[in-house]
Amino acid sequence: MSIIGRTIKNVIKKLLFLVPFMKTLEFFFLERTREQGENLNTLPSVNGKFYFRQGNYDEDYQDICTAIPDELFPGMSINERNKIILDRFDKGILCFVVRENGNSTQYNTAPLVAAMWATQEAYWFLPRYPEGTTYSITNLFVVENARGQGLSNFLLQNAVQWLFEQTDCQALLSIVLNSREASLKSHLRVGFKILGKQYLRHIGNYWHLEFKKTE
Repeated sequence: MSIIGRTIKNVIKKLLFLVPFMKTLEFFFLERTREQGENLNTLPSVNGKFYFRQGNYDEDYQDICTAIPDELFPGMSINERNKIILDRFDKGILCFVVRENGNSTQYNTAPLVAAMWATQEAYWFLPRYPEGTTYSITNLFVVENARGQGLSNFLLQNAVQWLFEQTDCQALLSIVLNSREASLKSHLRVGFKILGKQYLRHIGNYWHLEFKKTE
């Protein structure tokens, strides 16, 4: 299992520990494929105020650690969370960031407003693509004071285009908690399709993951 897979598993386990009354968590399982079209013609407009690029440790690690919402790492200490983020950079897991625009001398200090990771992640129930060509989104976030400006759309669509142009990615997968309506809408706007739902059932001290494909 990849580091992202382990991270998701650990976060879910901690989430279940924090909310023991929740017997089942429901997630939408979404997919955006190369077959749907590689050329994304026009990207969502954010009025030229923001800039997308691939993230890197030197310029982005500290700002991501500061900006990422605590809710994405429930039950974890700041040190545990920062270690996970550091491990992602050490392992070369793809990171994408959005910052406010600035000129060439200001850019690296312009506020970071959104970020996400995309890792090579295969799922046993989706054996559809050659090994290494399926990517999975994790920990997509927009900082609270920058929400409502279309930044999730902007980040997602730019990331999709980058992956299709720069890698052999055939499909990009994402798992969205069913209560996160805004995130679901952002995915659908940039071409993601709902493949089905994942159910995480908490039974005693154990949890069971089930996938049900959309009919």
